[in-house]
Amino acid sequence: MLVVARTSLPHTHDLERLLALASESDWPPPPTVVEAGWLTPWGVQFRYDEVVESLDTEAALAACDAALSWAVEVVHTE
Repeated sequence: MLVVARTSLPHTHDLERLLALASESDWPPPPTVVEAGWLTPWGVQFRYDEVVESLDTEAALAACDAALSWAVEVVHTE
């Protein structure tokens, strides 16, 4: 969505940072997507270190569904 919004992409897996950038775009993500920033440890820390917290798979899948729905909606209105 940042590419669609022509936003410069930082080299990061920090979902909170990326969601903050998306929130400043012409197509801000809905609150359910913004709240997905809690998934950052699984996008960053897990790549390099062991994550000590367990993943709430159901909540993670719900966040993914919300993000996909938002993206599809924006792309189809473009």
